[in-house]
Amino acid sequence: MDIEVNNLCKRYKDYTVFDGFSHVFYGGKINFLMGPSGCGKTSLIRIIMGLEGYEAGSVTPISSSRVSYVGQADSLLENMSIYNNIKLVNDSISENDLKSEMQKIGLDMSIRKRVRDLSGGQKRRVAILRASLYESDIFIMDEPFKGLDENNKKIVMDYIIDKTKSAIIVSHDESEYRYFRKKLKDNVFLKCMD
Repeated sequence: MDIEVNNLCKRYKDYTVFDGFSHVFYGGKINFLMGPSGCGKTSLIRIIMGLEGYEAGSVTPISSSRVSYVGQADSLLENMSIYNNIKLVNDSISENDLKSEMQKIGLDMSIRKRVRDLSGGQKRRVAILRASLYESDIFIMDEPFKGLDENNKKIVMDYIIDKTKSAIIVSHDESEYRYFRKKLKDNVFLKCMD
């Protein structure tokens, strides 16, 4: 499903975030949204998900129950185990299947480990893992690779490439876009905001 944004205008009091923004995010593709801090990337994806209003324009409505989302905050339940965090979105996953998925994303640890005992980069990978294991039509990620070293970033990017059919990835790092573009060629699209 394509998501069309037409002549969108977003303001916060006296500050105009964007005015007349238009773009098509293609279904079945990885769509990168890049730009400097404060240009409205997060506001745009919140509008697309129906979490924020806008002053003018139109957006193709999407059902929030069909969206997997990884925000800038990991939004994990700290006192629960990795396993229980994952079970919140995928009750049918077996322990063995979860262990296998954890290996693929570079998490070599017990599924019973509490989230509060993980490093920042490990929490980030659990958040991405949880979102990827939810049955959805589109995967929306806001700065998903923050806090990851280069090696783990590549592991996670490869995992996303293998698991994702349609995605919008918000980033400020052009090297991330180039990595996806090298791997997926014509299935990656870029929209810059300024």
